[in-house]
Formats: sequence, C-alpha cells, structure tokens
Amino acid sequence: MVGSLERIVRWADGRVPGVPAFGVIPPDRPERFITIERTGGSRGRLMETPTFAVQVWAGSILDADTLAATLCGECQKLRRQAWVASLTVGSPYNFPDPDSGQARYQFTLEVGVMLAYLND
Repeated sequence: MVGSLERIVRWADGRVPGVPAFGVIPPDRPERFITIERTGGSRGRLMETPTFAVQVWAGSILDADTLAATLCGECQKLRRQAWVASLTVGSPYNFPDPDSGQARYQFTLEVGVMLAYLND
C-alpha cells in the first residue's frame, strides 16, 4: 500500500520545474529542492487527514520565497485528484535551516485522503 506521504512526495516531485521533492533531506543536496514530512493529523477507517510540513530549499531567501509561492499554487491543484477529499494549504514563511544556514521556506498542507484510492 502506498502511504499518503509517499503519494504526496511523488505528486510534488517535478511540480516546480527543476526542483525535486523528497521525503528526507538527500545526502547530496541539490541547490533547490523540496522536502515533505508528516507532522500530524488523524486516521480513520476510510479516510485520513494528515498534516504535512512542506519545505522549499534554495540558494537565497528570495528564490525560496518564489519557489514556495509557486508550489503553494500547484498544491491547490491537488483538489483535482480523485484521492483528495479536502485540502488546506497554509501560507509560506521564512524558515532557514539552523544547521546549514541554507535558505528555506515552509508551509503546511492538510489533505483529506480517501484511503481506498491510495493503491490506484
């Protein structure tokens, strides 16, 4: 069974041209990339509503801001997916990485996922 995190990462990969998406920080970091991690939510028998932290990494704060705004717009298109029952896209904010100092923006994504569709 494909989990909701894997489904979201696959969906996000390539949504912003030249910006790959991952479920973890890759060991060989590209200059620009997206990470998505599940930070909470709920799960029932037929549906789950996970909350994801979506982080957009870039070479500068302006680039991270622009890429995050683009990805937020793309995330609105998740509504078109058969497996999505509800969607809330948060507002991006500056969230620089404390370890590397790399520019990063973050926003939350809450997706009502119809579990029967995850294996399609």
